[in-house]
Amino acid sequence: MNGYQKYFTLGGLFSAMVLLCFTSCVPQFEYIFYNHSSRDLTLVTHSESYSVRSNDVVSVGHLGRKIEISDGQVQWEYDISQMPMVPRDYWGWGFSASKIRCQIESSGAVYLLLPGEPMPAHIDPLHPPALFVEPISPRAR
Repeated sequence: MNGYQKYFTLGGLFSAMVLLCFTSCVPQFEYIFYNHSSRDLTLVTHSESYSVRSNDVVSVGHLGRKIEISDGQVQWEYDISQMPMVPRDYWGWGFSASKIRCQIESSGAVYLLLPGEPMPAHIDPLHPPALFVEPISPRAR
């Protein structure tokens, strides 16, 4: 192997390591949930629990297959694995991940918000925006 080949082989290996580091350390999607339920909520993913006050946001890197949202009285369960892929129109671009913006309503429904749409978004019951996910089973605690 001559010096040229060694340089390109080491350069390729270094590039692959840097690419692997950047792509494996960062989630592909960041989910930003706006709490429009008028109650403080707890959002539980596969491995983490997040508190989000009324009219505030929480950022979640990975949802897992199921999530739960609770206000202390009612708990909603969501099966994320059964949802269709989020349409690309709803992807906002960030430095490290695509941002998916959602709004949690008092009914437990979670709606998608377009990039740049104000939070809270007005949800017209006759013409609601794209539904991110509906609860499987609301239940009293």
